Amino acid sequence: MLHYQPVIDLRSGEVAGFEALLRWLDPESGRIVLPRDFLPGIMDSDLILNTGSWVLENAIGQISAWHSMGLSAKVSINVAPRQLQDPYFPELLKSTLQRFPEVDPSGIELEILENAAISDFQQLQKTLLACREIGVRLSLDDFGTGYSSLSHLKNLPVDLIKIDQSFVNGMLEDRGSMEFVHSIVSMSKIFRKAVLAEGVESVMQGRTLRRMGCDLAQGYAISEPMPGENIPQWVENWSEGWLEVLH
Repeated sequence: MLHYQPVIDLRSGEVAGFEALLRWLDPESGRIVLPRDFLPGIMDSDLILNTGSWVLENAIGQISAWHSMGLSAKVSINVAPRQLQDPYFPELLKSTLQRFPEVDPSGIELEILENAAISDFQQLQKTLLACREIGVRLSLDDFGTGYSSLSHLKNLPVDLIKIDQSFVNGMLEDRGSMEFVHSIVSMSKIFRKAVLAEGVESVMQGRTLRRMGCDLAQGYAISEPMPGENIPQWVENWSEGWLEVLH
């Protein structure tokens, strides 16, 4: 199943979109299992290609369903490194979009991990450029955790940088994390990339990020992930002045 976590524009407070997050419902226990507990076991197998296709189809289908309800929403979709090394991935993306003609490709953002570039950088660039030609946006996820962050920032055709939550979570207590987050925001501006902070868990973190010039935020201070059918009501209830509320 897919759950969706809201993303907020830090300057306006408006809802900027959602991230589609994969969940597995254990049929025996009825428990919802998070990706970290089942994805590593399939990342290097063909099963990740089938899973990725299912996620793409269902996330775009959810955008279509929201559209029919009068809700225009942008959605980011995680794409596994092995999917991006598949030369047929852009064609899969195009054919999926063709089944939902009411969905604007610019409302879709594909999230790639820094380590996706380790095995075949040229193939990755080729795939990403082909996806850009289709009209979707691209983001670099978990930025700061890889070995060549600055090189990726310069050479990959991405629109958005997502700062890993491990740096955001402790930035108010740890000066090093604070300076690192600030440096990522500053570098991203130099390269004309938008910046999103993951794992925002307090209003104070949100305010600090806004002062730094960070564009977008995502985390439990805003909302936990939820089923797609819950999103329209959540959007209706959302308060754009959340950073002004004292907690």
